[in-house]
Amino acid sequence: MNFAGGNTMNSCEMEITFPAFGFTPSDELYYFSGMENLTKCGPQTLKQNVFVGMELIDSDYNRWRILSAQEVEKKEILLRRYFH
Repeated sequence: MNFAGGNTMNSCEMEITFPAFGFTPSDELYYFSGMENLTKCGPQTLKQNVFVGMELIDSDYNRWRILSAQEVEKKEILLRRYFH
């Protein structure tokens, strides 16, 4: 599915070169050392939608925007991102 010049994809479809940084709409900065670090969070973080709207930039300067996050099994989340 195409959106305004980009594609939606799940985290398992992304080819991210780590480390990567995430910038939230509320100006918080997150560091991700690997995919496991990126796709897992605590229940409160998921409930508060901390990842939604985050811009993710990897070491190769690729950019994604996180559109949604959902629990796929206990203590794991599936992130759906907007590809720029």
